[in-house]
Formats: sequence, C-alpha cells, structure tokens
Amino acid sequence: MREVTGVQTCALPISALQSQTPNNNSTMAEAAAAAAPAIPAPAGGGAAAALSGEKVTFVSKEGTRRTVAREIAELSGLAKKLSKEAAAADGDDEGSGSGSDSDEEDGGGGAKASEGIEVLASAADDATLVKAIQFMEYFKEHPVEEVEKPITTNVFNDLYADEYYRSFVNVHRDELRQLIETAESLQIEPMLEVCVVKVATMIKDHTEEEVDEAFGISGDLTPEEEEKVYAENPWLKELAAAQ
Repeated sequence: MREVTGVQTCALPISALQSQTPNNNSTMAEAAAAAAPAIPAPAGGGAAAALSGEKVTFVSKEGTRRTVAREIAELSGLAKKLSKEAAAADGDDEGSGSGSDSDEEDGGGGAKASEGIEVLASAADDATLVKAIQFMEYFKEHPVEEVEKPITTNVFNDLYADEYYRSFVNVHRDELRQLIETAESLQIEPMLEVCVVKVATMIKDHTEEEVDEAFGISGDLTPEEEEKVYAENPWLKELAAAQ
C-alpha cells in the first residue's frame, strides 16, 4: 500500500475520486439531489420553532443565491465566522453613534451588516449547494450518530442507521468528491465526516492494485505529487484518522 508519513492508502482516495474521463457532473448532481430523501418536518416545539428569522445567503460558484435560516447556516463554520464578524461590526456601528439624520428620521440606524450576510460556496455548483443545505437542515433536527474510529467495516450502512445519511453519500464518486470539496470549503464538519467515512469504507481491505483497477488509476504518485495532494485536500487527514 502507498504510505505518506507512515499512513497507508491516504494518497489513494483523492486520486480515486478524480474523474478519469469527462462527464456531466452538473446533470449527475442535479439528479442525485432530486433523488435525495425528503427532509422530515420538525416535530412541534422543536429547534425550528426557535428560529430567529435572521437569514444567511449562500452563493454557488454559478452565482445562484439560496437563503437559509441563520441558525441552520451556522452549521457551516465559514458562515458562522462571517456572521460573528457582521454582528461585531453592527455593535461597533451602534457604539460609535454614527447614524445619519436620515436614518433617525426613518426610525432606525440603517441596514445592519448582519442582515446581508453572503457566503461564497466557491467549490459548489448549484445542485451540490442544494444538497449541502439539505444536509444542514436535516442535521438540525437529526444529528448524525458518532462513528467509532478506526473504521472496521467496508459496509457504510453498518455504521449509520439513518436512511438519510446512507442515501446522502450513495452517489457516484465524482459527486462524492464534489460533496467533500463543498463540505471542506464551507467547513461543514458533520457533512465532511460522513463523506470521509464513506471513502474509508470504499477502500477498506482493498489492495493498492484492486483500488487502482477499480478506479482506473495507473502509476504511483511521486513524493512531490503526494505533498501536493495533501496541500490541496486537507480532508485526507480526516481519512487517515478514520482508518
């Protein structure tokens, strides 16, 4: 097996997830998103009932905007960071007393920074962003169960009882790669965890030759290529911990 700093197979998954031939990723992602399990309605008095009404807008790399309740959006570490920064900016503005006369006549201090938060999902096409938002909405009411490490099975469904999470990663490897990149860029840790566990089960107990044959990989990575793989894909550290 390949080794990088003593961890076997870690350089394999990203190569395995790379498309070997051109394909229509957007069409595939849209179809998978449409087939995703419907998100159950929250029970009365649940977390959804306590939503503040504040919104955060995610913007796909195609420029499509999708607005989400702040409490749900903040499952994204990036969205939470931007939300906190905007709230701090609002506090600074209020403390400075710099509202204009026209603002006072309108009965307010003008638009708040926290009311217009936009989060660029630079790694996500529109269909993948939809799936990421669906994940966050579902997770709000149905947190994913903990999975013990290292992974000891190659059957993903043995690790997750919830059918939503099973179906979420039951996709072509190209879409799985997009989901991983989106979870990483938006810092959605539970989503990244589920996706990485899926990859770990995909390569569990397979030899290097079997993985290469299954994914159409030829040749070994040079040390320079392996270093680049790690730099471009920090999620591989999560994979190392899962094995």
